[in-house]
Amino acid sequence: MQSRTLYKRFISTFLMASLIGCQSGINSEQVIKGDSIKIKVNTRGTFGNNISGVSDNNRLMLRFDKTGTGSFTNTTTTSPDFFQPGTPFEGFSVEYKLTGGSLTEKRNVNRNYNEIGTGTLTDKSGVSYENLTFDNRVIWERSGTSGSTTPFDISHDYMFNDSSSFVLINTKITALDDFEELYFGRFGDPDQGKERPGNNSFTTINTRDSQSSVTAVSTDNQFAITLATNENNSVGAGISGDSSIGLTGISSTSSWQTKGRYYLAATESSSTGDESIGLGFEFNNVSSGDTQSFYYAYCLGEDVTASRNICNNVAFTFLNTDDGDAVYSISGTTSIGGTLSTSVTTADPDGNGTISSYTWQSSSDGINWTTIGTSSTYTITSSEQGKYIRLLVSYTDGESFSESVTASSVTIGSQLHTEWLQPFAAMQNVGLNSIKKFRDLVLNKAGDCNDYGWIIDNTDFCLYSNVSNSISYVNGNGNYGGYDYANFITAVNLEKTFNDKWKAGLAYGFGTSNLDSFNFSGTTANFSSNNRHYSIFASKKVNDKFTLKGMIAGSDFDYEGNRNYSATAAESVYDADGYTSEIIGTWDIYKFIKESNSLLHLQPSLGIAFATHKQEGFSESGSGDLVTITSNESQSLLLKTGIGIKKQIPMEKGKWILVPSIDLNYEYDAYAKNNSRKIGGIVKGSSDATTFVSSENLGEHRLSGEIGADFICTENFSFNLNADYVLADGGNQYSYGGGFRLVF
Repeated sequence: MQSRTLYKRFISTFLMASLIGCQSGINSEQVIKGDSIKIKVNTRGTFGNNISGVSDNNRLMLRFDKTGTGSFTNTTTTSPDFFQPGTPFEGFSVEYKLTGGSLTEKRNVNRNYNEIGTGTLTDKSGVSYENLTFDNRVIWERSGTSGSTTPFDISHDYMFNDSSSFVLINTKITALDDFEELYFGRFGDPDQGKERPGNNSFTTINTRDSQSSVTAVSTDNQFAITLATNENNSVGAGISGDSSIGLTGISSTSSWQTKGRYYLAATESSSTGDESIGLGFEFNNVSSGDTQSFYYAYCLGEDVTASRNICNNVAFTFLNTDDGDAVYSISGTTSIGGTLSTSVTTADPDGNGTISSYTWQSSSDGINWTTIGTSSTYTITSSEQGKYIRLLVSYTDGESFSESVTASSVTIGSQLHTEWLQPFAAMQNVGLNSIKKFRDLVLNKAGDCNDYGWIIDNTDFCLYSNVSNSISYVNGNGNYGGYDYANFITAVNLEKTFNDKWKAGLAYGFGTSNLDSFNFSGTTANFSSNNRHYSIFASKKVNDKFTLKGMIAGSDFDYEGNRNYSATAAESVYDADGYTSEIIGTWDIYKFIKESNSLLHLQPSLGIAFATHKQEGFSESGSGDLVTITSNESQSLLLKTGIGIKKQIPMEKGKWILVPSIDLNYEYDAYAKNNSRKIGGIVKGSSDATTFVSSENLGEHRLSGEIGADFICTENFSFNLNADYVLADGGNQYSYGGGFRLVF
């Protein structure tokens, strides 16, 4: 039984060994050749054999056949090996600095360094790999370990076609830890002149062509090799022995350097000697998991011009890799009726190529999309209101890659409904009415403080106060919504008597305004404000019959409100201010009635008043279809006339006096239909032109009747009450108020 077990173990071991032996073909040295290039890639990832020693023509590294026949027979005149003569030197290095650490260098060189370690080789000749196909191709790969001395994965992809005179190399380095600094170097010591008849020298003429290219040629200017990259940033080409390098830890006298930092920083333009050439690449702040991928090439030619032309014009044109996509954006008017189009905002790195299709899509939630158009432009319909629109663009880029990209979506603003602006236009009318009611309170009793107010300590100063509350009803119609509004105002007047003709004073008013019950075409709104008024007034008794009164005043308003429409819940907070002036003349006609032993007072009047309400611009907040309101100045111009009748009636045998009054007035608002009452607005965030909208108001013509009564109770106490009703062509209004006199 035991012997059978041992047998099974033997068989298992044998099979595993056989399998490993079969796989070893992948890991062995690989020789690939075309018509002009023949190379051997070893398991260190460099050219040639993994051993040092004297020159041996049977040991292949990088050979060039200028005849292009692929014979590689005459090594002296037609097909020299660029790195084999002398002491072979070709390889690469990785320098890294861990976060908080110091620079560490790891090298693989074909003859004497294997610090990164051996890897695996895989033949990809004639096989499409990463969108590239080459006749001759081998990939070397080496895995590292996080926390070790090689905390990175690295690979080299060597590729060229049969007709190529270059070896294109793609190196990839994947960080397994975080690096503050990362450097890569690729280098070699060209000795192609050693095999030239009459030359027999290891010396080469080395030239730094540019930041990304360096060339070495034999001293008889035959057979040149150029090492170049298509990278533009953080790359440098250099020559060993550059005395101006000045890098810490690098000997400037050494002719064979391995550090990529040396070649990155080298500045020497040319040098002749047995020196190496190389490229250096720099990457900073590389996080674990990041991969750095870059290309470079060895280009070979009969002379310097030929090798440089191969690198400049041929080697990198084979990189038909998809280097990225173009970025498209949507432009145009993002509202109903607007036309959307697209343009490239960031070019495709491989060329923008040709667009094959457009697909316009809309979505209500930004997740589920429906196709709505396939033309290069799209005109927005009402069905896209409030939705998202995006565009899918399919195109073939300049390197024939098929691409499909999506332009960032845009939000289609709602089509502005004029009724959304009407409450704001209406609130201007409310503000103008508040200013008017303040004027009325100040001027109605101006000049009469001694009769109705409190004379302060037998001085020329008198103080009185009046209160008014008005409620207005504005009728709607087919174009405008109706609404209610109220203005409550308290006015306090301080009046000074200068002489029997002149009286003047200051007035302060405060109160509130409210707009309620706006409901039109699905839009509802409610607004309120706190109001303050400031005035200077004067009264002059021109003669016994005629009195002239005037005032100027300023106002400020703090508004807030809400508006609702469908799924919209909008809020607004904004300010306004205003000013006004009025002049009015009154005639006093008295008639004594003997029968009642009373006095009848007739008082015709004629006046004019101007007011303006200046509202700031603002945007609603909340959700749904929000609007932005522009600043606006609305105006009112009132022409007013009327007649008042008062009669003094002694009551209780003269113990107190009742003064009933009736006033009939007509006012004409010349600006009621003026364009100044229109408010402008757009859907918030829209680029549409501003729309101007009016609202209904009380109208141009207003006829009012007021009844009131003064109750003169004692010498020290009296009070008054009043109520009025306004009939206008756009609605109606009623008010009530009063005041009192109390002498202390």
